[in-house]
Amino acid sequence: METTEDKNQMTDSKLSQNDDIVNDTKDEDIEVYEDNNVCKIFESKYSNYPSIPPNFKKAINGINLSQMNLQTLLPNEWLDDSVLGAFISAVCTFSPEITLAFDVFFLESLISNGRISGGYEKWAEKTNIWEYKIWLIPVHLGAHWTLLIVVPHRQIFIYIDSLHIKIPNHILIQICNFMDSVRSHHLAIGRKQQQWSKWTIFQPKDNPRPDTVSEISENCGIHVCIWSYIICSGIYVPFDDNIMNNVRINICHFLKKFQSMTVKQQSQKYNSIINTSKSNVKDINFEEKLPFLGFDSTYELCATLRLIAD
Repeated sequence: METTEDKNQMTDSKLSQNDDIVNDTKDEDIEVYEDNNVCKIFESKYSNYPSIPPNFKKAINGINLSQMNLQTLLPNEWLDDSVLGAFISAVCTFSPEITLAFDVFFLESLISNGRISGGYEKWAEKTNIWEYKIWLIPVHLGAHWTLLIVVPHRQIFIYIDSLHIKIPNHILIQICNFMDSVRSHHLAIGRKQQQWSKWTIFQPKDNPRPDTVSEISENCGIHVCIWSYIICSGIYVPFDDNIMNNVRINICHFLKKFQSMTVKQQSQKYNSIINTSKSNVKDINFEEKLPFLGFDSTYELCATLRLIAD
């Protein structure tokens, strides 16, 4: 039976097995990643993980990463919350003032006790969330990650789930409550809230499903990273589980190299609570077809979303 100590030794070995490769390609790395923040997760440039020392510590836009966190990028590991949050926050810097990364615990806070944290309302006001064209909201459903994309100016939600399951109603209710609360405050007291009958939620079925018998896959978090990357970079390659290990390696290299920038969406902690009534989510239109004409797939839509989000 494998012990925790054995596993740690194994993963440390995997992460450090290619010290010579990393050193040998140092000049090439600088040439390709000249600003240290270029990310090409679909390339096959790297065949091994970078060397990650045991004392590795890094903060990416306020999210702390350690060697233990990055070890979850090894094959068949469940992705750590901090790695997922750091990656989405990092790729959002590709399109500043357009894409906004929400904290990985945002929704967990919203659905706790059915109340909305006043802290997130303050964060939303300070960040001026309505100035952003696209919101990327990670959704954690027990052992499964999905991605909720909000395009406020187009009045569209896009919910991407690798299991092709409809968004849970309680999550949609809490998101709408949050938006109503923040928007009514943003527009000043007395202004109308969102007219949800004008909103549509698009739930695609052409996104790849996990290649597992049990459906639930340890790669669900990687799927969320990939879709966030496609939206922020405009680059896509139709993918499936066969490229997951290569993507994991590329994400690990990217996070190790990434240099944090000054961004508005830093993590904030508050304690106050705001109660709101349930939004009329039943008025929202549910669609499986693409919400815009002229696109052949969800890949194309997401890669172009930055250009049509106004």
